[in-house]
Amino acid sequence: MPNIRDEIYAASEDFGSKNFLGSILKQMSSKKQVIDFIHRYSVFNGDFAGGVANLSGEVHIRGHK
Repeated sequence: MPNIRDEIYAASEDFGSKNFLGSILKQMSSKKQVIDFIHRYSVFNGDFAGGVANLSGEVHIRGHK
């Protein structure tokens, strides 16, 4: 079974968050803490996904000048 911390750390390298996520993951000592972090992080960022999609749609409809 893959180590979830290693997977998150590897993924963070691709998105420029290596130092931020790496420091947080190193402080966690249980699977519950990792799961809680993933949950909170996804809930927090979930609001932005809709906003980005909406903004890009608005730019497309109005055209860029």
